[in-house]
Amino acid sequence: MFLATGGADEVQVSASANVGYDLDDDGTADTLPFNLTLSGFGREFAIVDGRALIDLDFTADLLDGGNADQKLTMTEVISNVGPAVLTEFFL
Repeated sequence: MFLATGGADEVQVSASANVGYDLDDDGTADTLPFNLTLSGFGREFAIVDGRALIDLDFTADLLDGGNADQKLTMTEVISNVGPAVLTEFFL
């Protein structure tokens, strides 16, 4: 079993969270804004009609195990795990 490493960006992950923004451009927010009230120590803090948007993308390029066959095998992963992990896999 192996992972092919010949292409570019073999691993891609995307995630998003939306509160109160109009992402589909229809003129209204996709979800309602949020309200938050925090109190303590004689103080009160409030967020009224708050909005939040998180849009994350992660892309990684896998490298072969060092023998130029454009494959990353489990044996190569196991043999390269140790003090040199960052230099062997992420340079």
